Amino acid sequence: MKYSIQFLIDFVESDKIPASIKHDVSCLLESINDWPNTVNDLDDFEKQLTENVQAELTIINLKNYAKELCLKNDAWKIEALGSLYRLYDQYAHGVVLHEILNSIERSVDDLKTPGGIN
Repeated sequence: MKYSIQFLIDFVESDKIPASIKHDVSCLLESINDWPNTVNDLDDFEKQLTENVQAELTIINLKNYAKELCLKNDAWKIEALGSLYRLYDQYAHGVVLHEILNSIERSVDDLKTPGGIN
């Protein structure tokens, strides 16, 4: 995704965005905040998740991955995944994270057009 984490933080704090987009971006930012490794942008986050899960990033695969984690050693990853679960609730069953990120990016792009937010 072409938007920086800081842009998304500023974006979600705007009072001019629809609640559904605010929810989606907030879930992503909460997940990134809880992720134990440094994340540079959403593409980096998606890459790190894919490397950890070693499967397509569907809700089912994320939950299966979470079952393998140890609360004592992986609490932050478990917290991060919990935020992602709330994000997936807004989308069709079987959707992959990449599709969700693309949808969010399109929504942000639409809001940045004339008449939208800046």
